[in-house]
Amino acid sequence: MNKAIIPAVVAAMLMTSAAALAFVLKPTRHMVDSQSLAKLEDIIPREFGEWREEPAMNRGVVNPQTEEFLKSIYDETLSRTYVSPRGERIMLSLAFGADQSKATQVHRPEVCYPAQGFQIRSSEKLSLSLSDGQLPAMKLVAVAQQRIEPITYWIVVGDLVVRGSIEQKLAIVKHGMNGVVPHGLLFRVSSIGGDVTRQFDVQEKFINSLYDSLDSKQRGRLYGVRSAALAQLGTDARGEAGR
Repeated sequence: MNKAIIPAVVAAMLMTSAAALAFVLKPTRHMVDSQSLAKLEDIIPREFGEWREEPAMNRGVVNPQTEEFLKSIYDETLSRTYVSPRGERIMLSLAFGADQSKATQVHRPEVCYPAQGFQIRSSEKLSLSLSDGQLPAMKLVAVAQQRIEPITYWIVVGDLVVRGSIEQKLAIVKHGMNGVVPHGLLFRVSSIGGDVTRQFDVQEKFINSLYDSLDSKQRGRLYGVRSAALAQLGTDARGEAGR
């Protein structure tokens, strides 16, 4: 064989092998088809613990994407504002997508908020303490003019809680290697106030109170499998926060 064409032949063989592997590993089953998932509206109680929904305040919930765009990537969204007896207000926003393929992946607040004129002042990974374990999560501080909005969020891909784009993609690949297209859910709470430490403390109390009000199936839907997430994905995502 002419030595000049060997690299081209090798490249062609590699491309053919990659295409064949991609075809074999291409997910064919949607996780959502094998599960009976209740509507978010029915899962989230309007009252739990000391928190009560305040319908008139829902206009304060930031959905940093247009309604048309939201409908194009999510199958279901839910936005509510809750208030405590002390007047503390938490804005809850959930977004669920049945198909976590590339074009319809759950979008992270680090991307959505700046698109609406916010600046992300800080971004940090953390673990929230729940009644039965730890929950991997992200906390951000978004700022727009005089509005300071601390945010706590996580994403559930299939049954895994992920933080940051790398973990999100790895979770999708992990399910895909089993021939499954996972669903995804963004769980986000935020509040408005310059004392961000206090705001994050209130948010954690809200998250715990909601968790304790749910049964095990509902907890799994919203909070995922926490203990396995980082270990199974094989990364501690050092330096990945905010990517």
